[in-house]
Amino acid sequence: MCGAAVVCALIAPALAPYPPAAQDLLSRNKAPGWHDDAGRVHLLGTDQLGRDMLSRILIGARTSLGIAMLAALVSAAAGVTAGILGGYFGGVPDLITARLVDMTLAFPTLLLAIALIAVLRPSVGSVI
Repeated sequence: MCGAAVVCALIAPALAPYPPAAQDLLSRNKAPGWHDDAGRVHLLGTDQLGRDMLSRILIGARTSLGIAMLAALVSAAAGVTAGILGGYFGGVPDLITARLVDMTLAFPTLLLAIALIAVLRPSVGSVI
């Protein structure tokens, strides 16, 4: 299932039935499976501006996938680098690395994320 979601996100422009930003104010807040006057089907309905929800979800999945991949790569690179340096040099660098990891694990992740977003300006970089 996860692999199918990744494939759908990668080929989202080909799968999206409508442009994700196209508005049709006459078709606002329609239920899933609704057919418009032209015979087009909106499988997941439309939002308050008449945009197709399926198209918006497919295109939005690309952004979410990109953020998740970049965050995983950055955290893996930082963790591996800190672990290698602490393990290689041992002694004080190892103790400092171990205490930093202990502090990170002891602090609630969600609270840390909220605090960082409050201090930094809200952006995709802040989320990563």
